[in-house]
Amino acid sequence: MVIPAFFHPVYVSIALSVAAASVSEREAPKAISKVFIGISAGMVLGVPVVSFIANTISLEIAMSFFAVGYHYFSLGDTWRYSNINQY
Repeated sequence: MVIPAFFHPVYVSIALSVAAASVSEREAPKAISKVFIGISAGMVLGVPVVSFIANTISLEIAMSFFAVGYHYFSLGDTWRYSNINQY
């Protein structure tokens, strides 16, 4: 658990930077707030659900559930906010 705890702040800072850079300056606060909401919801809702699945079924099924959910929501956001500024 030490390695994920080390990389979590790195992930969050990169996600916030990318969110702010991928939209117009006027939309940056909205994009950053959506990243915060997603990270918070993932920790508050995702961790207990995945822990429950891991305890009742198996760790493999829990990780599969997490991976499918993550890709479903991240691809949906990528498609929805595809107006990335070109530098």
